[in-house]
Amino acid sequence: MADLGFWSTGFRGDSRCVRGRKSVPSRGGLQTNGLYRKAGRANSPTPLVRTPGTWPGTTLANSTASALCLPTASRCFSRANDQAWSAFEPIHRSDKVFAGSCRFLFSMKTYAVKAPVLAMLMLVGVATVGAQPTASPTSFSFTYQVNSVTLPAAGKLTATLPKSLTTGYTLTASVSPPMNWLTVTPGGGASPLALTVTVNPTGLSPGSYSGVITLGTNPGTSTTLVPVTLSISNPPSSILVTPAASVSNYTPGVSGSNPTLAYNYTTGQAGALPSTSELDVASNGGIIPFTVAAVSGTKAAPWLKINVTNQLPNLQTSGVALSGSYVPIYVTIDFSALATLNVGPYAGTITFTNNASGAVAATISVSLNVSAGPPTITSIFPASVTAGASNGRVPPVITIYGDNFFPNSSVQLTPDGAQPLPALTPTLLSRQVLQATVNPVYLTKPGTFTLTVANPNTLTDPSPQQFSVPFTVTDGTVPEIDAVVNAASYLGSATWKGTLGLDPVPAAAMPGGSAVSPREIIAIFGQSIGPSTVVPAQASTGFPATFPLQVTPPVDASALPVMYEVLFKFGSYPSVVSAPIIMVSNNQINAVVPVPPPAAAIYSIPAPNAWIQVQETTGTGPAATVVATNWFPVTMVPEAPGVFTFGGLGLGQAAVLNYNATAGYSINSAKNPAPKGSTFSLYVTGMGDLTAGATITVTDSSTPPVQSSQTFGLVINPSPAITATLTPTVGPINFTQSSLSATSLQAIGGAPPYSWSVTSGLPPGMMLNSAGLLSGTPTVAGTFSLLVNVTDSAANAPVAATYTVIVTPPTVMVTTAGIIPLVQGVASPSITLTAAGGKKPYTWSATNLPAGMTLSTAGVLSGTPATANSYLATFTATDSSNPGVTSAAAAMMINVLLSGMTIITPTLHDGVANVSYGSTTLQQQGGTAPITWSAVGLPAGMTFTTAGVLSGTPSLAGIGATTITITAVDSSASPQIATYMYPINIAAPVSIMTAALPGGSQSVTYPAFLMQASGGTPPYTWTANGLPLGTTLTSAGILSGVPTVPFYLPLPDGAVALGAVYVADNTYRVEINGQAAVTSYAGASQGSVAGLTQINAIVPPTAPTGAAIPLVVYIGKSNSARASQLSVTLAVQ
Repeated sequence: MADLGFWSTGFRGDSRCVRGRKSVPSRGGLQTNGLYRKAGRANSPTPLVRTPGTWPGTTLANSTASALCLPTASRCFSRANDQAWSAFEPIHRSDKVFAGSCRFLFSMKTYAVKAPVLAMLMLVGVATVGAQPTASPTSFSFTYQVNSVTLPAAGKLTATLPKSLTTGYTLTASVSPPMNWLTVTPGGGASPLALTVTVNPTGLSPGSYSGVITLGTNPGTSTTLVPVTLSISNPPSSILVTPAASVSNYTPGVSGSNPTLAYNYTTGQAGALPSTSELDVASNGGIIPFTVAAVSGTKAAPWLKINVTNQLPNLQTSGVALSGSYVPIYVTIDFSALATLNVGPYAGTITFTNNASGAVAATISVSLNVSAGPPTITSIFPASVTAGASNGRVPPVITIYGDNFFPNSSVQLTPDGAQPLPALTPTLLSRQVLQATVNPVYLTKPGTFTLTVANPNTLTDPSPQQFSVPFTVTDGTVPEIDAVVNAASYLGSATWKGTLGLDPVPAAAMPGGSAVSPREIIAIFGQSIGPSTVVPAQASTGFPATFPLQVTPPVDASALPVMYEVLFKFGSYPSVVSAPIIMVSNNQINAVVPVPPPAAAIYSIPAPNAWIQVQETTGTGPAATVVATNWFPVTMVPEAPGVFTFGGLGLGQAAVLNYNATAGYSINSAKNPAPKGSTFSLYVTGMGDLTAGATITVTDSSTPPVQSSQTFGLVINPSPAITATLTPTVGPINFTQSSLSATSLQAIGGAPPYSWSVTSGLPPGMMLNSAGLLSGTPTVAGTFSLLVNVTDSAANAPVAATYTVIVTPPTVMVTTAGIIPLVQGVASPSITLTAAGGKKPYTWSATNLPAGMTLSTAGVLSGTPATANSYLATFTATDSSNPGVTSAAAAMMINVLLSGMTIITPTLHDGVANVSYGSTTLQQQGGTAPITWSAVGLPAGMTFTTAGVLSGTPSLAGIGATTITITAVDSSASPQIATYMYPINIAAPVSIMTAALPGGSQSVTYPAFLMQASGGTPPYTWTANGLPLGTTLTSAGILSGVPTVPFYLPLPDGAVALGAVYVADNTYRVEINGQAAVTSYAGASQGSVAGLTQINAIVPPTAPTGAAIPLVVYIGKSNSARASQLSVTLAVQ
């Protein structure tokens, strides 16, 4: 045991302990850091890796009281072999201090299992025992998820000392080094010591954190370390929806209910629109794609809208990927939908859906409470009624125009100075139109009343929500106009305000009565303005039929005749103009607005710019008496077509109609919506952009092109009476060879329209279409027997007809423009003259040729000119026709020049008045430069420079044929002079030579007509505007077709046919909510409303759903010709 180096009590000698590969003096104690076995050789210890624990089957062999002094309370083990172990255990702390260290006294105990086999001494290890604390458990691990409601539960730690060492020792506990998130309590105490380990992850970022709890003893320096770990993780990513700081109408959800956005709206002028609310969408984790949808519930229009930032406005759904920040969602209440909502509560939802998981992330409930504000009344009609007996009297209906009317609005009449009458029975037509029926028992005596419309009180405003206007019951003996109502619409149409009747348009104009348009139908309402019974006016016979300017109802022979007239006064124009009358009665007259005289300059006068008066003349001659109404103010507006309305009086009501032969007309209102994709009919009236007729334009081929337009009157008579027999109208047809030609074959009887076909005999170059148009450019002259068949639309047997078609040769014309200059004494090159027309070959002859020159009968000019001079020769071409030989002569200047300098430009092209001539530079041959040029006889507007440049724009004064003499002078000492004479013609600008258009008949093939033009530069291109439906004008100028409607232009005032077909460009376009609707028919009314134009259109499949979808009719290519009829709407489902 000497190598171990222990010493017994009282032993004071040095001893050694094995440490590493050397012995270290123990200075009276045993110190070891390594465990080694001595195996026969000193200084060569072998490590022993096995450390004893609790060994099964061991017994305590003996125990000695030997003492060791060590710096720490450690247990030293030694063994002699595998069966014998010795242990040095600390007994107590010694008060002795060796070299500044406290020592511990040890005792040696031997544990033996078997007799030693191997004689060796081994020091096997140092393990902390004795005064070193024991921890249970030996480590802690905590976890926490961000945003968790609770913190991690505290851990329980127990620290103990061996029972033999509990006396004189206390335990200590601390976090070393200190960690803000880790605490252990209490800080110390007697063994066993119960400790609480607490972690607080507040403020820590997700991640892993490590700390150490150090257990120690007092006294003593031995410690036990207890590791602690804290793992902080993010929660699963989710969508968070919160209101912006400025949102005050947001209520968080309670007990599992949805959060709520609450809106309140009071209708009418006092109603402020609900403000926009911002909801901020964010993620508590990574990027999450989501969609947001707004649903307005099941009531009325989609009033709830959302607008996602950086997205298109008012999206019902939108996809957004979060990027770490929030996405604002703007929630609005749609004003256009608010205008359609009745009073009451409405509920909606906004749903946020996680696209990645498909789960609903958040749902926001939206409530909207609509209260009725005060109504407004702009006008009532009638504003007065006549007093009369109640027996048998039809209860009058008062139509109230304004805004903010509802199903629960009440209407009441109050006599001045008396108690209110019982409430009237209201009928709501729209938010802007309310009707009330008056019991005739209250209308037996004249008097003044107050008419009041009231809405229910609201919680926010308990004061009366009402509006009042005066109402009068007159004695009925004084003629008076109360109102004028029309069926037109206007450019820039605005809200009707109503003073006397209805306000003019635009809204910015001062009140000036009803707005009316020339040639539209108006209804004049009043009292005592006509006979007691309805008297329709008798229109004239013939076409077009016109309404009379006066109406005289039939009377007894003994009674004086009574005549009624409607007069218009336009601005300051000195004369009044009579309006054609359609119908007269005691309280209503229908009339046609006359066209103002041009001198009246009516549209430049502020509103009101016209007045209407009804006159009643009793008797005739000097004894006649005249009673007249007041002058009722109106405002004339430019002509524009309007949508015709039945019901709702055309004020904001759905005015689109369906016609059924059995059921009649039905309005596409909220109770009768038009399905998407369905066909509906609507009707238009008014003259539109009226002109004096159809406008036809011809364009020539000049550079730049020149146009000429002319307006033609045109009459398309109503369909002729149908006869039983189909009979072609046969006659000779004459064409000219090589010229564009056209004519229409005609037939009568049967059932038009007709279908034509060729059997034989069609001239080469011609064709016949099924409508009977024979057209083309005949290429062969001669007489042709054309055999055709014609069939009517009743599918009767075809009828054959033979037409004689004569194609005559065209007139001969010399086409050579001029002869190049010749030189005296120099042989001329052969020049071949050309001609056109007639029948080839041609025979040529000439007069006044220069001496030495000859012209062959084949038209070849040759020879050697003998004398220099200018010769005006005449060339004649004669064709080979037999019989009927034709010829044409043309005069051409032949210049024979002296040898030397000559002008070599052969010809000058012709010009057109008012069209730029361009620039032509003349050329010479020979001479000494520079050359100086001059000209005599230039047409007006043309110039010629000394450099030889001819240019300019011929004026009208220069029209006609003339000769320009051009002179060139060189710069030699003896100047050479060359002179040349050029013929030139300045044509007049292109103009239409056709004087009038032939008339036609409805459903009958129009006689093909070829427009004629002259001047300018042929060929010509033709266009037309305002032709009757069914007729066309080709670019070659052929007018043809089958008219589908009667037509009369220029239209006289009071014409019976008052449809919108009378426009400069009768093309139609229908838009529903800005989307084009396919038009399947546009023409004469197929219903019972004569004189209107019917348009059949299809509701676009993509049209929005609603009770009041805007509808606009455009007539003509320009959007200025539009019919909106006071915001006409269509109900769509």
